[in-house]
Amino acid sequence: MTRGILVYYPEAREARAYADLIRLPSRSFSVHVASPPEEAAGPAAEAEIFYCWGLPRRFLGQAKRLRWIQCMGAGVERLLVPELPAQVRITRAAGIFDRVVVGVVGAPQHKQPMFSVEERVDFLRQALQGIDNVEVDVFRELVVEFARKWDAKVIVKGLRVISDFEWEFQMNQLNRTLAPDIETVYVMASPEVSFVSSSGVKEIAAYGGDIAGLVPDLVATRMRELFPDGRPGAPVSPSE
Repeated sequence: MTRGILVYYPEAREARAYADLIRLPSRSFSVHVASPPEEAAGPAAEAEIFYCWGLPRRFLGQAKRLRWIQCMGAGVERLLVPELPAQVRITRAAGIFDRVVVGVVGAPQHKQPMFSVEERVDFLRQALQGIDNVEVDVFRELVVEFARKWDAKVIVKGLRVISDFEWEFQMNQLNRTLAPDIETVYVMASPEVSFVSSSGVKEIAAYGGDIAGLVPDLVATRMRELFPDGRPGAPVSPSE
């Protein structure tokens, strides 16, 4: 059975350009490109993945096989809650769901955190003050087991750039194999933070650069304490 991906964008040329960026994980997938809403009606009913900008909400009720929503630009909150302002992804998720639990990885396997788990939890709790339906918790198990611990039915993850898509697609399939009862919703980063990465922020701070506006004020203050003077010179490309 062929599995469908719907790419929807109001302008036909842009829709095709975004569709051309998709690398299909297997021949069992097909891409349907739609511009006006009437072109999206049929494919929306069969698609497992929506890759879209401003898709009319009525199509969600028809999407019986939908497993993944990836929205460009305005993000998922524009699809589900149009009046919500574009904020960071946790705030955006809080506007969609009644309750959001932010999971902090206790012992990352692929990266060495700059801050202790206690500091990271404190940063988040202070940054999220005033958002009543958001909690912060630490997990050291598989993310699907963490979701089950909180009786969560949806995992919300953020995407910054197109290259994130392939990795997250693979992770989505693994998580669905482990926990078919838990869905994953992906939220595209707002344009003003889409270029921000932890490695980039660390390098700027290490060389004495200004990271105000790239991270919460509390984090920026702590990083200035870690790098009070900065290193001389400019960052060097790893290839040099």
